[in-house]
Amino acid sequence: MENLYTATKSSRHVNNILNDGTNSCAFLSVLIMDKLINDGDDLPRTVDEWDEIARGVEDVITNAPTQFNHLRDISVQYDVLET
Repeated sequence: MENLYTATKSSRHVNNILNDGTNSCAFLSVLIMDKLINDGDDLPRTVDEWDEIARGVEDVITNAPTQFNHLRDISVQYDVLET
């Protein structure tokens, strides 16, 4: 009899946690850089600007996996060029 753990491990693209970021570093890195490039004019110069970047990065890390998890196998570590 197959339990939930073995069923999940044997199925590709199965993810029970919607925003699970396991092995998503490449995806998150690309999205964070996109946010930095497109949302900022120059490099941050003040603490407030760095705080704004930190909030944006936190938002990407917390919420972005829900946008790309259906496209990837969480057991695979992807290269940035694959994302």
